[in-house]
Amino acid sequence: MNISKYLPNIISLIYIVLILPILLIIPLIFPTAIELPLFYYWQYEGILNGFFESWPIFVWAFVITSFSLIFSDQDTLKRLNILYVKYSNDDSSLFKCFIDSLLIGIVEEIYYRWLSFYLNILTTKITNFFLFGICRYFYLYIEAPLTNIIFFNKLRWLLYDQVHWSIGSSAIITNGIFRNDHAYLGYFGYFNSWCIGFFQFWIMMNYGLPAAICSHVFYDFIIFSMCYTHGVLLRRRKYHYYSDTPTSISSSRLKESA
Repeated sequence: MNISKYLPNIISLIYIVLILPILLIIPLIFPTAIELPLFYYWQYEGILNGFFESWPIFVWAFVITSFSLIFSDQDTLKRLNILYVKYSNDDSSLFKCFIDSLLIGIVEEIYYRWLSFYLNILTTKITNFFLFGICRYFYLYIEAPLTNIIFFNKLRWLLYDQVHWSIGSSAIITNGIFRNDHAYLGYFGYFNSWCIGFFQFWIMMNYGLPAAICSHVFYDFIIFSMCYTHGVLLRRRKYHYYSDTPTSISSSRLKESA
């Protein structure tokens, strides 16, 4: 078993194990350190609604993956698309696509949308205190307005409508880390992860973290399974081509001899 391919998830799990006790203890000592209760977003009643409300990113995953698979040859895909290399080979399967989607969806949502998000609320406040309010000023007058402009004024609910400015600031910081950690997907994947990350925050804050997990799992599964299916179809086409070639050659030689 190749453990190295699961190394990012293993590191994330270690981080979760280390940081969770800290986030459990700090509110007991400093009740006002974080405005949001630690398990505030663990709401299960909104799973179905959150999943159905995620249809835009499901359609987006299907469209961008279809575009990539249709308009790129296999050599280009293998050179530029790391996900295609991983899920289109002979060792892949739909079951592997599902398991990887499940693991990534669970670990990344807990890691980024929950624990890192809460931890950055705390560290933002601490940093702002020692820098005499500079962080708050930078966020309210530079970072938040600029981010809101980039996203066509669609992030006001996150950046300005929260109970404390540190929540919006933490969301930007955490989503920036999420975006940077997906830089291996290339320039498009880099920016796409940034956008998807904010959408996942919207799902979590409106329907709960479990809904965001389900949304993330299915989004990844769409992409992984399409890469797998494309690889299977190409291998079958090549198999039929090579299996038919000797017959066609033999037929042409028989005609020539006749």
